[in-house]
Parts: sequence; structure tokens; C-alpha cells
Amino acid sequence: MKFLFIAAGLITMPLQADQLTAYVCDSCNNQEAQLLAESYAPAAQCEYTNPPGTVVKPDDMNCSAAPLELIVVNPATEQAVKYRVQQKCTGMGCNPEVSLSKLRLTADERAVLATYYDIESSINDAVGQMNEMIEKSIRGDFSALKAGSEEQCSANPMDYFTKPDTKSDIDKAIAEKVKRNIGDRPWSQYMTISPMDPVGFRIEHGSAQLSFNEKHRTQAVYERHFFGATPEQKNLNNLNFKVNYIGKISDQPGLSSWGIRLSVDRSTSWVDGHRLTDLTPNGGSVNLTDDIGSMPCFREYLSQQEVEITGPPVSGGGGGAPSIPGGGNTGLQLCPSKTKGHACSTTADGATTCTITIFRSLAPC
Repeated sequence: MKFLFIAAGLITMPLQADQLTAYVCDSCNNQEAQLLAESYAPAAQCEYTNPPGTVVKPDDMNCSAAPLELIVVNPATEQAVKYRVQQKCTGMGCNPEVSLSKLRLTADERAVLATYYDIESSINDAVGQMNEMIEKSIRGDFSALKAGSEEQCSANPMDYFTKPDTKSDIDKAIAEKVKRNIGDRPWSQYMTISPMDPVGFRIEHGSAQLSFNEKHRTQAVYERHFFGATPEQKNLNNLNFKVNYIGKISDQPGLSSWGIRLSVDRSTSWVDGHRLTDLTPNGGSVNLTDDIGSMPCFREYLSQQEVEITGPPVSGGGGGAPSIPGGGNTGLQLCPSKTKGHACSTTADGATTCTITIFRSLAPC
């Protein structure tokens, strides 16, 4: 298939009659694909037909339901089925049962799906080699090494959540790596490494225009980014990114561009050998212990946040009491404190969310 450029602004145009949604389900068999298709049958619309001011009679209800055509596609098996679904209505009411029929894919729709399968395969080959790292994270292999209190933080994963320029640089670096690993595919020349607006992914060919919805995908693709100058630092500091597609590829005249959208999986990402979900949950409060002394990157992050003294001085800093965010017992008077930790990231659906976590520890009074 030969692709020409198409205007990027057309990505957000309202769907036309010949545009279909292809629901991606990488675990669906035939029966599950049918159930998924039926779940998208448009809801029935009912209205009263009796004249205003009159009493409603049983036959004064008129109900109807619009049909919908859609595709369920399994990229793992490269199988796709086109369906027509519609609720069954009899005028005065609708049956919850859905009428479902299979339709024949057009030649243009098959061409679009062939391109989609090629992209899926290429992305998996380019990115999938990092997936085994997820299992290492889950097992805790990355936390096997602990940083010493004297070790400095040469590259901080937390900068991704607090510094927009750092986030943009890392996103571009990962996109460039994926693009480089993909190689020279017919569609790869239109892949951009620049940040893109959070829109869906669409492929057009001839009369076929398919928007791919990945809500039902179960096997995500990940890419890991490492921080630090040494293997030990990289082992302790790394972020794991879920990879999604955004943009449009088309054979229509104009401009075409597409790329990848990244969202951090905090449960398999690490800073100083600690899971990000343990240190930066979705809001809430975290009590810091003496472990903060062996966390140079996280200490650096905390030093840039807002600190508030919350109580009178306590005696010393030993005995298992929380230490100051800067680490160590300096001999200064220490007071209970709370630090407001701000962190912003992009979610899988393209929205930017910011959270505030309260870190409670001791700080110089």
C-alpha cells in the first residue's frame, strides 16, 4: 500500500457514514467477539405519541433502535469479523436480545487491516524485547541492589514527573528508538517522534476508514527507560512505559502523521530500588523511614518540594525514628514535617494528571 500525506487536522473531524470502529481484542475467540459486538448495540429510543394533555395508553409508546456496523479484530491471530448489531424493537417496546449478523469485509477494509497487522508485528518486534523486564520488576529483581548513602544521583527518574522538558526529551528518545528499530516499512516514514495531541489511531485506504479502539486489549506492549551512569544505578532507577498509537495513516492527498503515546506503569517502575507505587501512590500519605538515607534520587526530588513543620522538636533522630529528607542525623533539632510531593504524568488515554502525595518525616526545625 502506498501512503501519501494527509492533513493532521483531519484526525479530529467527525466520523462520516463509512467510518467504522475496529475494537481490538487480543484474547477474543469467535464467541467472545460476538458478545463484544453485541455489547455495542445502540440503546433503544422511546417516545410517547399521545397528544399533549391526554392520558397515556399502552399503545402510545413508539420505540426504535438504530443499527450499527463495527469490526472486532484480534491482532494476535490476525482475524477480524465485521458485524451489524441492533436491538430488537416491536414499536411499543424493545427486547434486550440483540440481533447480530456477520458482514463481508470490503477489499479496502482488508487492506487497512493488513496495514494494521504489519504495524502491530513491527512494533512488537521493536519494543517487545523489553517485556521480560516486567517480570523482573514484579519479582523484585530490580530492588536486589541498594544504593549506598554516599552515592550520588546521576540521573533522576522523578524528573520525568516534575520537569516538562525532561519528560519531552525522554518521550522523544523512546519514540526515536522505536522508529529506528522498526526500520524502513511502507508506513514508517510518516511516524513522528514529536509529541502529539491525545487522539485515537486511524487508518484510511480508499473508501475504508477504520478507527482502532484498544479498550479491550489485554496484552500491552512496554518499553523501559534506564537512568544513571552505571549498571547498578540503571538497575535501581528505571521507568516502564506502556506504548499506544495515536494519529492517522491514509492514502488520501494531504499530510499524514502518527506516533506513539507513552504512559508510565508505576507498579513496575523504580527509583532508588523502590517501586514508584510505594513512594508516589495516587495521592494519599507516605511515612518515610531511615531508608530515605539510601535514596539519593528520591531525596533530590523531595528537596525541591514544599516542606511544612507540623510539630514541636523531638529528641534526636535515631531509635528508628524517621530521618530528615536530606538523609542522616545532623545533630540539629528535628521537628515532625510534611512534604507535598507533586508529580504529573500522562495516562493511557492521553490525559495529563497531577497528584500530590504527603510525605511525613523529620526535618530541621
